[in-house]
Amino acid sequence: MLHERNISDFEGKKEEAKKWANERYKNWHDRLLTATEKNEIKEYMNNKGMAQQVNHDLEDTRGNINEDNKYKETIEKIDKGLKKEKTDQLMYVYQRVSEQFFGLTEGALRTGININREEFGVFKKNFIQNQVFLKENGYIEASLSGESSNLAQEPSIYMKLKVPAGTHGGYTGGFQGSEGGTHDYLLDRGYGLQFTDAKIITQKGKEYIKIEAKLLTKEELDRRVEEYSEELNSLLEYDVVTIEEHPLVNLKFNGRYPIESFEKSKSIIEAMKKVPTDFLDLLNLRSMDLTEEANIQIIDDYINGDKTLGGLHLGSGSHTTYVSLRAAKNPAFTALHEIGHALDDMIFDVISEKEELTQLFNQESINFAEDWYGRENQTEYFAECFALYYYPHQIVNNELKRRAPQTYEFISNLKDHLPLIKLKKDTRSANCLNLGLEFNFYNSLCNIYEVK
Repeated sequence: MLHERNISDFEGKKEEAKKWANERYKNWHDRLLTATEKNEIKEYMNNKGMAQQVNHDLEDTRGNINEDNKYKETIEKIDKGLKKEKTDQLMYVYQRVSEQFFGLTEGALRTGININREEFGVFKKNFIQNQVFLKENGYIEASLSGESSNLAQEPSIYMKLKVPAGTHGGYTGGFQGSEGGTHDYLLDRGYGLQFTDAKIITQKGKEYIKIEAKLLTKEELDRRVEEYSEELNSLLEYDVVTIEEHPLVNLKFNGRYPIESFEKSKSIIEAMKKVPTDFLDLLNLRSMDLTEEANIQIIDDYINGDKTLGGLHLGSGSHTTYVSLRAAKNPAFTALHEIGHALDDMIFDVISEKEELTQLFNQESINFAEDWYGRENQTEYFAECFALYYYPHQIVNNELKRRAPQTYEFISNLKDHLPLIKLKKDTRSANCLNLGLEFNFYNSLCNIYEVK
């Protein structure tokens, strides 16, 4: 055992780890755990099929298990049991995982008994050099020693995980039967993993990838996602949005791969840069009047559990605008569509229901396919045409111009329809000429003049 600055590390020392753990976790086993909690943890550790399904369901629901899920009670009992114990010092645990753990095809990194160097190079660039982290919505099964009685059958990746003090988890070696396998330590769900290094090693004549990783607390995960939000808003602030006191965009990521969601979100920001600064600033000002939250919420889960809903703008209350990266087939286009709804609702006084657009809807919506979403009604027509106009691909813009030339012209002149907006709060940041607009406040009544 390594005794350096109160670090526990039993790599390659299974019997020593077992002796230490039986003593260290005796109170948890014998006194803290109820019989039901102990039985549920035993079942989880010994029934691989059940454990896989539990973790699948937890990931699918982003940790918010459905009331009718058959394993809901099991999960609640395991949660309670693991919350009764936590690490009292920094320690290392070990995992044996396949390529599927990283979203790859099983065996993708291996050629026979050897690791494919070319594939390993790509893997190292994608996950190590890019400082990727992931979130485990399920439980983390690990080993105190990393030893395996059947090493030849173990998957390609051997992970050394640094676990900080205060982490909920416990030794389960005494609970396991023949199906227990290599892992003898169970960590609570909801933690993250940050990958810091990877190298090829040889164990008993067969090559494996050894990864160095550290466990991230839930607070650290939230902080990483907040940093992503700040980065996206900084891109907007530099090119488009000039109001610094209130972010326009916020990210809510609870899925396994936050970096993938972040990259998808960048495409939304690039699309938003095509929308006039004036519109986004006004939307942000109006949003400040209603809530402290950002108006545009980009999430990596379903909206209200609806698997078919790619986006949603609330027409009342906070008037929040949601984009689901999980459900939207084209998140950037969906975002523009919902921003169209938001502007229609919050800035243009529901211009989609005014006579001019009603006429355009009646005249030009029929030029699109019968199943085109914009033919649903004139509100959807406005939002869909808004997205077609501002989508950052000329071929899409030209499609609107070809099928609905008058609507195309109408959207190009939307600035002419900016109304008088009454705000509850004055804001100094609005009184700036680099918006392309001038804001004059009189008792919170905002008169808007276009600057020539």
